[in-house]
Amino acid sequence: MNPSNRNIAVKITICFPFLFLTLVGSGQDTRIAEAANRTVEMTLVQADDLSPVAWPKEEITLRHDSTIVSGGANIYTLLRANGIAPDSEAFALVYDLNLGLKDANNIAAGTSLALPSVTGPSGPLEFLKGRQLVELTLDPAIRSALNERIDSLQAALPQIGQLTPGADVLAQIKEVITWFQQIERRLKRRTAPPLRQASLIQLNEEAGLLSSILLDAIQRHRDLSATELQQIASIHEDIKLEMMQFGETLASNAPAPESIYAVTVNIRGAKSSLLDNLRIYYTYNGLYRDLPAEKPIASYGFDQLGSGKSKNLQGKFYHIWAAKDGDPNHPVTHPYLLRIERTTPPSVTVDLSLSGSSKP
Repeated sequence: MNPSNRNIAVKITICFPFLFLTLVGSGQDTRIAEAANRTVEMTLVQADDLSPVAWPKEEITLRHDSTIVSGGANIYTLLRANGIAPDSEAFALVYDLNLGLKDANNIAAGTSLALPSVTGPSGPLEFLKGRQLVELTLDPAIRSALNERIDSLQAALPQIGQLTPGADVLAQIKEVITWFQQIERRLKRRTAPPLRQASLIQLNEEAGLLSSILLDAIQRHRDLSATELQQIASIHEDIKLEMMQFGETLASNAPAPESIYAVTVNIRGAKSSLLDNLRIYYTYNGLYRDLPAEKPIASYGFDQLGSGKSKNLQGKFYHIWAAKDGDPNHPVTHPYLLRIERTTPPSVTVDLSLSGSSKP
């Protein structure tokens, strides 16, 4: 993963520091910081074989400097020069720090990029000097929970045959568990694509839901409900879409970011007095159940109230609806299934219509 292109870059002095805390767990010395609204775990490794080594007793700061790059710039080399191991986790942070960056392999001369680096009290870390690098792990708590849920699914796999939903459903369940196992291996080996936080959240939530559904049905010796069967089918659909990027072969080129789409949602047929108090809510396809639900589903709201508001979303399958602010469990519009795929244009408009009981 070391392209031969030579980089030329000029650094300017704008920097954004984040102080690391030291955590010692499982025999591994790590440092924790926040960057791009994500928790970042840092491990010191040997540059030649990436084996972990102990941190020196020195205050460490994670920062991201604005760097003006010139023709032939190479993100791999720039990261290594900053003491950062140039793997998919580092690239995920680079893409989050530079949301407009679409392709790290083709950067126009004069582009300003925010790139992570680590420093000590007196400047660059002297102990690195090309011999050691810093491995970054984004959202370690979410990843840990995801791994536990995938392990739970794997443990349940031998008992899946006790369920009797039909051969097609059993095949779907086994395939999804296999996909989750592949995702876990790729994440642990640091060969996964650079994932934005929303993807980790979706994978974690859907693995947890699938595990909960299956374990409850197995332990209580009951049939899967119609709602659960639909959710299993939706989770299968969602993870199949995710596996398209996990299935891509790693090459010497920098991995591409997960695409972001501008989604604008209009609410049709409502008076302005009602619109002013409505918020657009959405959730991942696999988490959705008919609303209102006895146990509310995980949902996420647009930043602004009203109709015609926009939100940047990743390429996934969503259910979208409008509800009074703070009460997503009681929609006032019919839900809309939004499928954002690679062929979807970068800007998407959705029209929601009021449900019968909500019409003025």
